[in-house]
Amino acid sequence: MNFFRSKVIETKYFLFVFFDYKIMVKKKKKFYESILNEIYPRLTDDRKELKLKYDYLGSPYLDDSRFRISISHSYKYGIIVITNRKYRLGIDIQHIDKKINVNSFITEDEEHLIRKNRIDPIGLVSIKESLGKSFNMGLLAKKELYTIKSIKSLEGYNNFTVCIVSFCTFQFLIGFSINLQNEYFISLTINNEELLIRDITDMFCKELAYEL
Repeated sequence: MNFFRSKVIETKYFLFVFFDYKIMVKKKKKFYESILNEIYPRLTDDRKELKLKYDYLGSPYLDDSRFRISISHSYKYGIIVITNRKYRLGIDIQHIDKKINVNSFITEDEEHLIRKNRIDPIGLVSIKESLGKSFNMGLLAKKELYTIKSIKSLEGYNNFTVCIVSFCTFQFLIGFSINLQNEYFISLTINNEELLIRDITDMFCKELAYEL
């Protein structure tokens, strides 16, 4: 997947950085900061060096409080996403490994949605992870908080399918997931706002699918 090698996609509201996780040096924080400082001029005219910090749960945040960041990596690849601080944001990339036990994360109602929409349950778990990251808590809370209410599938470029989900508890948020060549899922949770939804739908269905 050459796509993941230092690829940057900029939309109206979000900045995505895709990278090869295998090349990361031992000092993960410094590695991320080097990437962030390369793209920082796209976000602001400030000349300062951007610093990455972590809260008590290990969730990343920037020393520039105007922006929100989410980071994920799985197996060989990783993603960084940045947006305006006023938006919720959670990203997840998940290597598709059939050994993953998804049963503890999926409810009976969600099993029905999975069968009805013929989707891989790993994709739903990935969406839930991105939901948890939007609150800086991952999958640490009770699983009922992550319950998915509905799933809609959209046909993307090159026959890639994008899943869009709504949540039972957090109706002000919406989740997206795309299956990349049956190797990875990329999932994103953002505010349930029309402009943001249109922005990410175009990115997932067109630009991201086109690149693969």
